[in-house]
Amino acid sequence: MGEGLTVLLTQPARGRTRRVPEGLRAMGLRPVRGRLSSSQVAGHDVVLPLANADVVTLGLHLPHERGRRYLAPTLEAFRTCEDKEVLTRRLAAEGFARNLPLPVPGERLVRKPRVGDSGADVSIRPWAPVPEEDPVWTWQRALEAPVEYTAHLLIRDRILMSKGLAYDRGTGAVRSGIANMVGRVFDLPEAHLALFRDMLNAIGFEGFACVNYFVEDGCPLVIEINGRLGASLLQVPEWIAYAYCEALYPGCCGGRGQPRWPAQIPERSRTKEALRGVERGLRRALRPG
Repeated sequence: MGEGLTVLLTQPARGRTRRVPEGLRAMGLRPVRGRLSSSQVAGHDVVLPLANADVVTLGLHLPHERGRRYLAPTLEAFRTCEDKEVLTRRLAAEGFARNLPLPVPGERLVRKPRVGDSGADVSIRPWAPVPEEDPVWTWQRALEAPVEYTAHLLIRDRILMSKGLAYDRGTGAVRSGIANMVGRVFDLPEAHLALFRDMLNAIGFEGFACVNYFVEDGCPLVIEINGRLGASLLQVPEWIAYAYCEALYPGCCGGRGQPRWPAQIPERSRTKEALRGVERGLRRALRPG
């Protein structure tokens, strides 16, 4: 197809997604705002799902376009990632128990919501027997590793794009999100890439994924997999455009080559961004005249 592919976006250019259109244009692509209707999807070359709602809508109503106009997990794979307890049990059953922070008798526990994000309502608890069936919470062994890692991946059977970020947390920190921290960008080790590829293939996943993990005695321990674009990746939109569209239409970026990554990526607080938006709105409302 060559240059000039139209890329359908449903999210407004604000907040974390505000730079995505400029990243697409930098790669010779044409971003178009629209809806995920069957006619609009059929009328554009590529659909780029930026929110969970996009992934769900595509999976429910337009699964036949997967692999043609978009890359995203099936609803089953997406549900598996969204429920941390389901994900843990599935990966353990697939043979990845040694790479999961499963509870160990006598060691402290991390209690977190089965479904949730940004580390909300996460707490460290003393050891106690873990309920076999808990509809609200999932339990993991509390890890003392001082660095948390994030792997940003695009997968379609094989890893098409990958980059890692390392966040210094300090030992004993409760995992409650990585807002207002700075991630050091690095190339993921081949052993880690192979592990994440095998995990994602085991649950039938394709598309963008964000894997959060620690390393203990050289062994990666996956604490969760987010079946979507990671927030940090949205700060390098040229990479999103290049990796995603080249995966669907090789050569569509006109031989521009792979964009360069920065050495560091700050993770901004969504709360602070929201408060700044409220402040701007109040100023406009209270402006004289």
